[in-house]
Amino acid sequence: LKPDPAFFQRILGGLGAPPEECVFIDDRPENVESARTLGIDALHFQSLEKLETD
Repeated sequence: LKPDPAFFQRILGGLGAPPEECVFIDDRPENVESARTLGIDALHFQSLEKLETD
């Protein structure tokens, strides 16, 4: 499970999509950082207003 990079690798494999074509949004910084290590564009959710500007 998150934040284990293997979790994200399984999801990417199931989608058949390269990480650079994916976006991941989560409220936990450790999950965001884990996704980023694989090249996924990851955003840290803090509020709807901030998400809209990111």
